[in-house]
Amino acid sequence: MPLITFNERRLDLMESSHDSGDKIDNLQTLRAAIARFGASNEQHQSIAIAGNLNWKAAFTVWPTGGGAVRNEEGKYLLIRRLGWWDLPKGKLDPGESLEECAVREVREETGVEDLSIVKPLLITYHSYEERGMRILKENHWYLMDTSYAGRLKAQAEEDITEAIWATESELRERWDGMYRAVQDVLAAALSA
Repeated sequence: MPLITFNERRLDLMESSHDSGDKIDNLQTLRAAIARFGASNEQHQSIAIAGNLNWKAAFTVWPTGGGAVRNEEGKYLLIRRLGWWDLPKGKLDPGESLEECAVREVREETGVEDLSIVKPLLITYHSYEERGMRILKENHWYLMDTSYAGRLKAQAEEDITEAIWATESELRERWDGMYRAVQDVLAAALSA
């Protein structure tokens, strides 16, 4: 079951097959619980939901694709967006596969070419409210390799101010300046 971030606070939806205890078994109650958490200052909450409940239906889901990109020197691509170290990612275009989306977003946001997907890493979830809708960004992350040795180009239109290659130790130096989900993706990439 997913761990959803709300501005760095975490909501853990856990599947419960037990007949005893409190568990949510309908979307209306789930939406209300999500709204309460979203409006609260709690840093972490777990919600037990029935195993057959389609929890994604409580949100407007926006699939995205992104990459943890490794070059031939073993360095990883990082971008700086809105003051945070991040990884390139973006929304899925109509008719595009998630893999195509991930490669396109890396290329658009950093200028990196010659990308090949090594394997899927993980899916992270981020939620926020926009125009009265509870949005769920379903981020599909891929480990990618590249032979690109050209200049990095930070995409200013996406509020990206910097793009760099970082060694594992340089990643660790920047760790506290990353969103938790980005830390999770990089940890998966480093252990792959």
